[in-house]
Amino acid sequence: MISDSTQNIDAYVLFTANGNGQGNGRRIEIRAFRTPSGQSHRIRKIRQVYVDRKGSHAHIHYMVETETSAIFDLVFDTAKLRWFLVQELDDTLSPE
Repeated sequence: MISDSTQNIDAYVLFTANGNGQGNGRRIEIRAFRTPSGQSHRIRKIRQVYVDRKGSHAHIHYMVETETSAIFDLVFDTAKLRWFLVQELDDTLSPE
């Protein structure tokens, strides 16, 4: 859910029309992001993706692991075409 405490972020994203070889359909893959405070994070791994329907559009959640092993919940709002930082998650979700 996008709340008042959610921050807009700048995201570096790969959009593909064919699923990038992963089957049919479109694919959105975040590669890096920058917070409003100017911190830059490169994505090491997309750990989970899920869709949260909001009426006629969707919020696509990405649980990502950065190169520094930090875990973030990021959201792409398909209505606003904007990325948001929901939260940095506890380090108990360390790599498997």
